[in-house]
Amino acid sequence: MANPRVESRQRITQWVRGGRYAVAVDVEAVIPDEDPSEPCLTPETVRYLEQVADWAEAGNLEALQQAGTVYMLMGEQPVAQ
Repeated sequence: MANPRVESRQRITQWVRGGRYAVAVDVEAVIPDEDPSEPCLTPETVRYLEQVADWAEAGNLEALQQAGTVYMLMGEQPVAQ
């Protein structure tokens, strides 16, 4: 009988940007036994982060505030010519 694999998991912060917002979102990552130096995201987590990016692009501040810590980008710096 094979030994079942036990995955290690940890909380990490992922940054999402869209429109005028940047959001720090805490998500769960899987730590693979083969290379524990780089946490991996599950497909469900990636889809969630894509949804957060859509909310940011749409300016849905209420949803963003539920997802994480929201930062609003201030005026863009002019490009030197």
